[in-house]
Amino acid sequence: KLAAGNETWAMLSVGGLATSLLLTTIDKHNEAVAADPAKGKPIGVVGVGMIEKYDSRMADTLAESDNLRLLVERDGKGAKARLVQAMTSYHLLPRNPSATFERLSDPKITTISMTVTEAGYHIDATTRALLVNKDEIQRDIGRVRSKDYSSAPETVYGVLGLALQRRMEASAGGVNLLSCDNVRMNGDALQGGLIAFLREANAELADFVVENCTFPNTMVDKITPVTKPEEVAAVQEQFGLDVAWPVISEPFSQWAIQYDKFLPGTFPNLALGGADKVEDIATVEYMKLMLLNCANTCQVHAMAVAGYTLAAEGFQQPFIKNFIEALWKNELIPYIANREGGLPVEDYQKYIQKLAERFGNIALKDQVLRICEMSSDKVAERIVPAALANIEAGRPVQLLAVGAAAYARSLLEENEQGGHFEILDKNKAVLKPLAQEAFREGADPITFLQKANIIFPPKLANNPLFSTPFCEAVRMIRARGIVSTYQHFASEKA
Repeated sequence: KLAAGNETWAMLSVGGLATSLLLTTIDKHNEAVAADPAKGKPIGVVGVGMIEKYDSRMADTLAESDNLRLLVERDGKGAKARLVQAMTSYHLLPRNPSATFERLSDPKITTISMTVTEAGYHIDATTRALLVNKDEIQRDIGRVRSKDYSSAPETVYGVLGLALQRRMEASAGGVNLLSCDNVRMNGDALQGGLIAFLREANAELADFVVENCTFPNTMVDKITPVTKPEEVAAVQEQFGLDVAWPVISEPFSQWAIQYDKFLPGTFPNLALGGADKVEDIATVEYMKLMLLNCANTCQVHAMAVAGYTLAAEGFQQPFIKNFIEALWKNELIPYIANREGGLPVEDYQKYIQKLAERFGNIALKDQVLRICEMSSDKVAERIVPAALANIEAGRPVQLLAVGAAAYARSLLEENEQGGHFEILDKNKAVLKPLAQEAFREGADPITFLQKANIIFPPKLANNPLFSTPFCEAVRMIRARGIVSTYQHFASEKA
């Protein structure tokens, strides 16, 4: 294990995915260079928790474990455990903001990565512009403008703004700012949002970032559920390890990084740890965002409404599996294969064969409601662009529209057996009443599309190629239920 104080990488929000993929890749890189120092230098990581509510447990757990994490990878063939040692220190920013910003201004740190979820970027789903008038954004603009290093920012832009301002003051140089979230062209999205934020807060700092920092795009893929108490007990029983908070994931891993955008001399050879070095990120990104993430968005809400709690169990049901296979074949593969830089259809077919195995990995016990979280952003980021592109090209969008209808039905937060569940979504207070009206007997479902304009732009909401199957699906769900509706539309496209 590396000693603290010599870290070259800072990681904002060290959750499950950051541990199972990012830290583990860096850990494997460190093993390779320890075995052969000619291959490079080890990477030490300083972790940063940004939100007291979510990260205080992490801080306490890491303090007890000397910043070590236990990763357990599970599939139908068994399980294996790994001690992840790459993180050498951890700072919970709200407990000591000034010390955290001082740590991030260390000139030895050349990369700051983040996994803050789609919701953390505060950008318009259609225009990709920063939602600058949001209250939390405005408060953080004030913090950066006043150089308030003593309070904890509320957004990733506030954290980065103050960290980069401190670096500018200390002549510590620029950094690589590495988004590792499921956002289309995530580095570009981060760059656009951060620069717009800084233009409002401090024009000089904005210029410093433009001139000295880079925003490589990445693609991350490793299904990592939230660890449940029963998993803690299972790890103790299977491995004889008393670990307060193990990380549970699938064995599959993919981390593609646009390495040529890094500052000169700062990209470590993460291929030693299994990462993919790429120049054109769009090809692999769209394959994953559409075939995995968009398909997930189109299936998990139907699972929740049908009463399933485990994603793998839901995927094994014919009404889901047949629907997703039809969605892949008829709407998603044609969309990405016909984009500039698209791959041959055979490559995507191989990908979804493996993906079907991953979706059906019952050993992982991934929760349906976890995947449903923050889905207003996910629908806008996944279903909407695919539907718009297909309409423009004259391709079908019926199944995407049905997926949107299932999302709307899930906002009622009641399954068809009468059981209640909770959808975690920052926009639920606005969207749930719209969904309740759309599913009222006799109501016109198109009002949901037209009024839910934080998700659906008018050119999609008012286009009958999308609105007609959406409304048909809503009426069919009301009359016949979600299973029958998915079966009907899947059989039409078989």
